[in-house]
Amino acid sequence: MGSTYRYIGTEEENDLVREWFISQKNEPEVIESNAGFYVWFQNIGNLARSETGDIDVKNSPLVSVFPVKRIREVLLSVGEIHFLTTRTSDKFPKLVTVNRKFRNWIKSNELIFSSNPKFEGKWDYYLEGTVRNRDSDIYALPGGLQLLNQGQYFIAEDDSKGHLDMLCKTLALRGVEVPNDA
Repeated sequence: MGSTYRYIGTEEENDLVREWFISQKNEPEVIESNAGFYVWFQNIGNLARSETGDIDVKNSPLVSVFPVKRIREVLLSVGEIHFLTTRTSDKFPKLVTVNRKFRNWIKSNELIFSSNPKFEGKWDYYLEGTVRNRDSDIYALPGGLQLLNQGQYFIAEDDSKGHLDMLCKTLALRGVEVPNDA
């Protein structure tokens, strides 16, 4: 079963996530993509291909990383890490270990959002758009926590243009000037 982890941070802190993966003993290779990057654990297994020749992320020892990005100059996206491989424990047991280690690492940071009804989120005000509609918790890297304390707003990277336009109007009422087009 796959796992998703989310974080907020500065754009520079994306390097912390990248470096964490690179430092793993399984000699991962970073593969850049338009939206972020993949981490391929080549010593754990080969890349599987779909019938169309694309990488089959669900059957490869691969982690996809969508880093924090600046959107419309004043907003930041929430970063996401996806371990999408299915039947990991059967096919790639070493990837299960990497997943567990990463989970422990990300959870060493402050939890700022959880869909658990018992969680009292003091930072919800700064999480806008659809970012709170996801199941996975959000952790703040040190710079992300500092940004929250300074009033930085975070959104989901995949919010639609229409949703962003509505959000810009709402933020304008709060005194935050957000350009209409990105």
